[in-house]
Amino acid sequence: MPKADSCGAAIDASDSKGNAVLHRARSGQCRLTKSERPNFSLKRDGCERLSALHIKSMSEHKVTLKWERGEAEFSYQKYPRDHTWSFDGGHTMTASAAPAYLGNPANVDPEEAFVASLASCHMLTFLSIACKQKFVLDSYEDEAVGHMEKNADGKLAITQVELRPKITWSGNRRPSAEELDKMHHAAHENCFIANSVKTNVTVAER
Repeated sequence: MPKADSCGAAIDASDSKGNAVLHRARSGQCRLTKSERPNFSLKRDGCERLSALHIKSMSEHKVTLKWERGEAEFSYQKYPRDHTWSFDGGHTMTASAAPAYLGNPANVDPEEAFVASLASCHMLTFLSIACKQKFVLDSYEDEAVGHMEKNADGKLAITQVELRPKITWSGNRRPSAEELDKMHHAAHENCFIANSVKTNVTVAER
């Protein structure tokens, strides 16, 4: 896809280095790629610094995955898709394949977990930024949606994730539309997960 100018209608899903880009879905506002966005200075105040600034070196994040066939026949239609994810903190959950791939719809699948990780990382980074700028939130609810399709190489991929946050602010001080845009852009810029994938991320507030 060709890039549009700073207020155009279409922007590439990744920059020349393959980094994820953020589109602003609000009508009439500019939508900037990561490479086109200005750097936003975040002042340090009573809140904790951005998590990214805490990390001085590489960190590790571990999960233990377990799957067992049980008594099922090992044929494509019959082997179980359910398996467990266990995390360092002691939490264990049951995951499965997506229903389209014979998974259990009652359990989370990797596609859903991927969308959730992007939405969660964006929210946590956004909260830190809002706190630094002396805004107060009461709640943040996101109905995020991931879209799977064939990518430019003809391989199935989650090419786009739309974040649809609904934010409830507290107190008399509320961000302007421009301030809110800057906070979302900065949240995307500093989100560890968004920086790790090529997926196109959009924000369309509800």
